Amino acid sequence: MSSLPDLTTLPLPYPEIQHLLMQNCCELGLDLHLVGGSVRDLLMGRELHDLDYVVSGSSDRLARRVAGPLKAHVVCLDEDFGVMRLILPDGLQLDLTNRQGDTLEDDLARRDCCLNAIALTMVEDGARLEHPRPVDPTGGLADLEARRMRAVSLENLLADPVRILRLLRIAATHTFSLDLETLGWIESRARALKEAPGERVATELQQILARPDAERWVMRLLGLGLLDVLLPEATALRKLVRGPAREPWIFVETLERLRRFDTGIGRFRSEAPEAAARLMAHLENRLPGGTRLDAALRLGLLLLDAGRPWCREVTPDGTYAFPGHVIEGEGRARTASERLRLSGRTTDLVVALVKHQEAVATWRDQPASPVARYRLFKVLGAATPGLLLSAGEDDWPAARDALIAYLDPSSALTRPTRLLTGDVARKALDLRPGPALGVLLERALEAQLAGAFDDVEGAIAWARKKGAEPDVPPF
Repeated sequence: MSSLPDLTTLPLPYPEIQHLLMQNCCELGLDLHLVGGSVRDLLMGRELHDLDYVVSGSSDRLARRVAGPLKAHVVCLDEDFGVMRLILPDGLQLDLTNRQGDTLEDDLARRDCCLNAIALTMVEDGARLEHPRPVDPTGGLADLEARRMRAVSLENLLADPVRILRLLRIAATHTFSLDLETLGWIESRARALKEAPGERVATELQQILARPDAERWVMRLLGLGLLDVLLPEATALRKLVRGPAREPWIFVETLERLRRFDTGIGRFRSEAPEAAARLMAHLENRLPGGTRLDAALRLGLLLLDAGRPWCREVTPDGTYAFPGHVIEGEGRARTASERLRLSGRTTDLVVALVKHQEAVATWRDQPASPVARYRLFKVLGAATPGLLLSAGEDDWPAARDALIAYLDPSSALTRPTRLLTGDVARKALDLRPGPALGVLLERALEAQLAGAFDDVEGAIAWARKKGAEPDVPPF
């Protein structure tokens, strides 16, 4: 007996919207089918934030007829294929697409995977069906019950190479297994992804990297040869080997760092429950272009050592050194981000992890020092959780405490109130604007955090004394 609900009796989501669409299709003499991921997620009991429909024609006319009653904004996504998107005031999206081929079965046969080739016919020959009729020409219902991802055909994958990565993303999202024949197709055609638009590839990759078990799926990408195409800057680390076993130790450490980040999130939620909600909200923030912050941080961690393969030197004692690898790594990380068409803000975050990784070593010397924490938070900014959550076991207690301080909304370390401001310094000390004043103000803030003074008068007195010693640190 099937464990899936009966599609013919399953209540459809947003019944008012379904009624409006069916009524208008009947008036226009159009067939209407709910298709693809909408049907899949409906069967899985998942909340639907967008609905996909195939109509037998005139999708643009249908879209404009229902837009008014729905108070929706209409966008034509693809004029050739008749893809119309309606965006409702509450954020719900409806996609109406003209049927491709002479029949619905023709349309479904062109899709990426069998799970997405299930349809629910609601209006046929201009008449509303009493009970929606499932249409499943490729066996998607059986795949859904078996929790299995299976491509419709190799030709369909190659028709749009992004589908190669999308199958992995859907499998990751739903924790499905991958059909063996499909795995073979993906592995043998991995390089076809090079021909896909970078921004579409990035969308799929970012959704994988936003998962709490991202390290597991990065390993799948690696095993299938996809990571070599997506992030050659990271997989180049496998060239750095040592010992008789030729262990790629830096690449292994890169994957371990990613695993520590994932497990660090769970550990932080357990050990610091009061700060955990702020952490999760921070990691789920969307950057320009839609990238989630945690996905950007995982990408940065994968690229942290990207400069090392090009900066290796053998020292007199036979060990390796990597002079200049951080600067080289910055360039490699930026190249990867540009290839994926990431936004400037996302690129800056990825590069910040590479550029400022050595800031952790400085902080590690005085992990509880307010000044050391302030310096760390200042250079890393929103990327701070990336390096702290991926800290090694010995550094974890200090990293956890520093992260709690970073997330504290009242923290003077991330939102400091300066006692010595530019206006105060110019009036009380008769200083002119310029680089020297900026240096003095920054040194004064660090002295303030270290407890050298606690009011404006103390700040002025400190500045008068230190102003005569411009090259002497305040502590």
